[in-house]
Amino acid sequence: MSVVALPVISCIGSVAYRSPSVGCRARIKADQTNVVSLWLASRAARTRLRATGSLKCFYHPTLDPTKPPTVLAVTVTNTGSMTLRIPAGFFMWKALLKREYMTQPPMEFNQTFPYFAILGEPHSYPVEIAPRASETFYICEKAGLESEAKRMLRANKSFLDRLRFWFIRALVQTDDGKMFRVKLSREVRKIWRRA
Repeated sequence: MSVVALPVISCIGSVAYRSPSVGCRARIKADQTNVVSLWLASRAARTRLRATGSLKCFYHPTLDPTKPPTVLAVTVTNTGSMTLRIPAGFFMWKALLKREYMTQPPMEFNQTFPYFAILGEPHSYPVEIAPRASETFYICEKAGLESEAKRMLRANKSFLDRLRFWFIRALVQTDDGKMFRVKLSREVRKIWRRA
């Protein structure tokens, strides 16, 4: 099969030759455009969230104002375009270079927690978060976090293991199995470093 060159006259009068491969190039360009548009569409449907963890104090007329209870609160904001589902065991700690995740259940599973009257109704899991909405989860009291940090550090005797907990990360896992990092406040990081 021979290639036939077709003459094309340009606007300045010179003759250029177009090969039959121009149609193939146009087809490839159309396929590339389809691939990019499919990639962008799949990207829009991904689970996306922003999570922050900080210590919060409760002030209520029934509580002592000199010693308000302080708890670790994680606020999860759905930044995606689809509804997000958070399961019951969603909050985890992970030490640097360790494979294990240490799951910490929310305080709602602790039946002796005395502040349910202040917080309102406990969540029913899995919690659905609408797009552009946020939800706050209370993980543990500050004293419980300090004792847990000391217990974990005492269990690891070597200096390298103790150093790993300086760079501990908090993670949130969604119902579809995706893991997201929690941006911890400076006060929470100090608890892990002082333990």
